Amino acid sequence: MKIIYNTLTIILFSINAFAQTWSTKLSMNNVRTQHICLSLPNGKILVAGGWDGTTNLKTAEVYDTTDDSWNATTNNMGGEHTTAAAIVLANGKALVIGGYTGTINTTNCDLYNPVTDMWSAAASMTYARSYHTATLLNNGKVLVVGGFNGADNLASCELYDPVTDSWDTTGLFTTARSYHTATLLSDGKVLVAGGYNPNFGYQLSSCEIYDPQTNSWTAAASMTNARDWHAASLLANGKVMVTGGEHFNGGSSYAYDGMKSAEIYDPTLNSWTAVANIPTGISYHQQFTLANGKVLIIAGVDSTNYGSIFTYTASITYLYDVALNSLTAVPMNIDGRLQYAAVLMGDGRVIVTGGDMLADVEIFDATAPTSSVNAIHTNLFTFFPVPANEILNLNFENAENNLVELTDVKGKSLFSENNYSKQLIISTKKLPDGIYFIKVESNGGMLVRKIIVQH
Repeated sequence: MKIIYNTLTIILFSINAFAQTWSTKLSMNNVRTQHICLSLPNGKILVAGGWDGTTNLKTAEVYDTTDDSWNATTNNMGGEHTTAAAIVLANGKALVIGGYTGTINTTNCDLYNPVTDMWSAAASMTYARSYHTATLLNNGKVLVVGGFNGADNLASCELYDPVTDSWDTTGLFTTARSYHTATLLSDGKVLVAGGYNPNFGYQLSSCEIYDPQTNSWTAAASMTNARDWHAASLLANGKVMVTGGEHFNGGSSYAYDGMKSAEIYDPTLNSWTAVANIPTGISYHQQFTLANGKVLIIAGVDSTNYGSIFTYTASITYLYDVALNSLTAVPMNIDGRLQYAAVLMGDGRVIVTGGDMLADVEIFDATAPTSSVNAIHTNLFTFFPVPANEILNLNFENAENNLVELTDVKGKSLFSENNYSKQLIISTKKLPDGIYFIKVESNGGMLVRKIIVQH
């Protein structure tokens, strides 16, 4: 049996074992939300733009993995870019495309040269857009699809040629959309899936394929479920996995629930097949296919109410095993990430940066060695998870009204006690495998921690 107890992603089992783990890194210089994050050819990570809670940003900074440091770029971008799209070109430069400036959706594009650490202006798009996608084609051009111009969702698409620094429009696809996904297929075509359009039932199930050889769009099989704010990635077998997204929950016109469903597209058969559900509804998230063939699904939001607040999923990432059609939960360090930026790094790890009111950074490593921990100590109590005996042991500083509650991932209380002794032991032997939270209130302080129980 093993208990995974999360305060700084502390994993308790054999020291010699290897497991997928998250590690916290130095925070960015700026809080950033809805920014871009790119992995550069030199191994460094570029983040740019976004919103800091007050201002839409034109600043950018670079993370050096060798010394865990963030440094501002020599100059700023020419304009603000929030909810932009971005891509690393075949020549190694980074292109940031459109987005929102704080007043308008923009056509402006900026180009970063990692050799000189300098930004310069690139040619502007024909159409202003945000919430669009950018895909690097095998011919070196960049396909930009759909998005929102401030008034309407767009059916327009454009191609950027880095050799001539120019944009050309492509044929319109059938359904205007934003908040969609675009995935480069093994044959060089691009699959655009789902998205948002209030004129077609809000969330879309329709999909279209772009062929760069003919510069044209054709309809593809529709997904089983309509979805926007979902995530997609190309699997090692050439298929495309789509997970989560949001859908109208039938209540308030501004309220949506995150989706648990996932499905895989087979481009050979032009068909979608449902696969194992995600344990918690999830949207506004990202996912990446790792070198080992598994899919990392990074936590997002389990419900939204645009007239009120966002409700976050617990920051649990999931690893999907394609061969077994199963998911394994892996805890993150930071709870409540929303509209963060993440990228698959050149060394196979995944970095997650920022999010709503955050500058925090963490990296997922599928082959990181684990370590054991004896205790977590606060000035209120000491917490001893003991995996071998399947117990949670709490020793309190003061024998007074110490409230302890254990809940499942849905918030259902499984154990609650007002403890007046200096020690409390909770057995996990009868708990099913899964995710749990333990809350401790002692001497005016409170701490909530995440636990994964696996027998």
